[in-house]
Amino acid sequence: MAQGDDYGPLDPSSDTLSPLSNIHRNGLIAVAICGIVSFVSTSALFLYLTYKLITWRIWPPTKQDDGHQTPANDLSLGLAQRNFGMTKKSIPLEHQDTSQRKQEPRRGPPNQFLVLLYNLLFADMHQATAFMLNISWIQNNGVVVGNPACWAQGWFISIGDLSASCFICAIAIHTYLGVVKGYKPPHWLLYLTVTGLWLFVYAMTIAGVAATNNGKGLGGFYVRASAWCWVSIKYAGLRLWLHYFWIFLSFIVTSLLYTLIFIFLQRKQSLSQPLSHSRPSATVRSAANGISTRMQSSGHHPAFLIYPVIYVLCTAPLALGRVVTMSGRDVSIAYFCVAGAMIACNGWLDVLLFTTTRHSIIFNSSLDSANTGLETFTFMRTPHWRQYGNMIWVQGGARGRNGEQNRQHRRRREAAWGLGKIKQLTGWNRMGSSSETRSSSWSGGHGSGSQESLRGNAGAAETGIQMDTVTTVVVEVARDSVKTSSRESSAHSIDSSEKVVAEKT
Repeated sequence: MAQGDDYGPLDPSSDTLSPLSNIHRNGLIAVAICGIVSFVSTSALFLYLTYKLITWRIWPPTKQDDGHQTPANDLSLGLAQRNFGMTKKSIPLEHQDTSQRKQEPRRGPPNQFLVLLYNLLFADMHQATAFMLNISWIQNNGVVVGNPACWAQGWFISIGDLSASCFICAIAIHTYLGVVKGYKPPHWLLYLTVTGLWLFVYAMTIAGVAATNNGKGLGGFYVRASAWCWVSIKYAGLRLWLHYFWIFLSFIVTSLLYTLIFIFLQRKQSLSQPLSHSRPSATVRSAANGISTRMQSSGHHPAFLIYPVIYVLCTAPLALGRVVTMSGRDVSIAYFCVAGAMIACNGWLDVLLFTTTRHSIIFNSSLDSANTGLETFTFMRTPHWRQYGNMIWVQGGARGRNGEQNRQHRRRREAAWGLGKIKQLTGWNRMGSSSETRSSSWSGGHGSGSQESLRGNAGAAETGIQMDTVTTVVVEVARDSVKTSSRESSAHSIDSSEKVVAEKT
């Protein structure tokens, strides 16, 4: 935006700089290249998501049955109708064909993470556009104040830096609520938050221009700020409270939330680890040393911590340089060019990071998929002491000493009343003792073989769940003198892997 004499004189540090030094020119070339790469990558993913959103809205949702009617499940198990309390005629009509009705597929709301990522990409496009405008200074061999490109560059920097920080912080908050709190905000709240963030960003940017009347009297609001155009150094207070205060606040909140997520996952992993005696020995672990060394001792892969690291490393150098400049100290143009190249990489790094860690949501899932991509943060696929797979522990309720004491008390009571002798004569005593033995073996009490097989031996490798199945063979004996048949439990049990044929004698 061209400035007239009514804008007042400019400080030499904010006035037009021409020609550019070699360091300044080469630095702007690096910043412009990084801005172009970020703009192309963010625009490509933004357009892809836009196309995916449009086609998702236009085309009807996919039907689940593909036009084929699935027959209702037969739950009668071949039994006669008299075995059921309610006859088929007495079943209400609206319940008979419920399973045969075709449910119309319904389109759900879009995935919440995709909504936040979509807006983050739009913010990164603003930021990349600002640094692409350095091409104008390279062509003119000078940073020209009063050129429309100077005012546009300052505007896009103010919008892009602040909006990118806001939406990165919003993604961190959304991730924290999903991973730690297990809370999914309603979509109306998500849309309200997105709208509020954009209104906040534009309000902060417009407020500076409106409050200063576009810098009238002090040479302009967007002028040369060292290496390129931004807010004049005369408005240091507006720089801080309308821009960098919120960026530093986003630094703190984002880093704190991801740290809390990491601590939560660490504690969750420590509570979910099996007993120490179930882990393989050092000899077994050394066989998978090449893979286990890539995992932390907690069993969590720390890859998700790269989210705040990339954000802080790319944004903090330029922010700190501006704060030092506001304190009255000089910062070299070479430093601003390096810091500018780093922050210009924000866009393509965001695209690379999110497309690799949450590619299942971006490319493979429907827009209304309930997939949150939180498996990126669990990293509980393989504990650090094993090379492959998870381990699941199955354990039954233990009867312990109380169950044994109850059985002994019942036996003494039966002996006192003479019931034990009667059971011996009728054959019920053997069946009762066999039942108690089987009950004890499956209840997890003392001497339970199944529990020991579940836990595994200390020296054996952990290959999965092991269970010992005990099978009791019952033989029916036909007697000529007695029409009724009695059942006797076999004196031995066999392993389930053997085949036994019982014949009537």
